[in-house]
Amino acid sequence: IELAPLLSREDRIYYRRRFPIRDSSDQAHAISAFVNNCDAIVAYDERFRDISHIIEYLTPEEFIASIQRG
Repeated sequence: IELAPLLSREDRIYYRRRFPIRDSSDQAHAISAFVNNCDAIVAYDERFRDISHIIEYLTPEEFIASIQRG
């Protein structure tokens, strides 16, 4: 598990077209996860499914299940 910082305003502007999410406040989190090479975004916010073709989205329960499977 890695916690990554949010990006600068300039980086968010540069990447925002690649991450079309219905809620723009989630966009910064998605971009930060992508730029920091995260394997997935773990959240209860279903809007991240909009970009699951770019970066995997898991609910916390799905994440725990994936860890338990090894």
